[in-house]
Amino acid sequence: MEEFPMGEQEENLQQEEGMAGGKSIEKPGAEINYGKIVKPESALEERIINDLEWQEGAGWGEPRRGHPEGAVIFHIAEVLQNINKLNGISELERAQLRIIALIHDSLKNEVDVRHPRINENQHGMLARRFAEKYSQDDAVLRVIQLHDAAYDAWRKRNEVGGERVLRLVDNLIVDLGPENLNLYLLFYQCDNETGTKSREHLPWFREVASKHFSAYVKNYGQERG
Repeated sequence: MEEFPMGEQEENLQQEEGMAGGKSIEKPGAEINYGKIVKPESALEERIINDLEWQEGAGWGEPRRGHPEGAVIFHIAEVLQNINKLNGISELERAQLRIIALIHDSLKNEVDVRHPRINENQHGMLARRFAEKYSQDDAVLRVIQLHDAAYDAWRKRNEVGGERVLRLVDNLIVDLGPENLNLYLLFYQCDNETGTKSREHLPWFREVASKHFSAYVKNYGQERG
């Protein structure tokens, strides 16, 4: 896979934290009632939120551009609320989206900002490695790993030119697995309609993905409840 450049949100984290590991709540679980926020809907979700590594990552973070909510857990809560507003998804898709939401940003605290944020030092890959302890669902694992890649492609569109950006998107969807594109689009919407994140890239990626892989895109953009 062609490496995607570090996203703007990640650059902000690097600038604002300025150190490996960032800042987190000192005692995971002590100040935040994770169960009350997440409201787990399955034994699997219970196991994940009781994992101390997950709690440490979920309690990490301070208010910053795009994430005024601060700690990762509050972003997760916003994403879960957006999932609740989706109409027309199956029970399986809902369960998959919730697991992705719980894990996708929960390993940001383990990124070593002294080194390039690529490969095993990229928060999406770190999250995937964590998720592998709990799930063998290939779609879930791929979406977790690549959840910021579409945003990164959009961010580079004016720097590298249209043709290369389209190749980046094509490579993303191939690595994702075209059959997983609809799940990715659903999560991409829920993840990015939060905080103060820019919304410009949502319709851009939806249009590009639908144009090139229309056979794999279901009724995306359904009414929100």
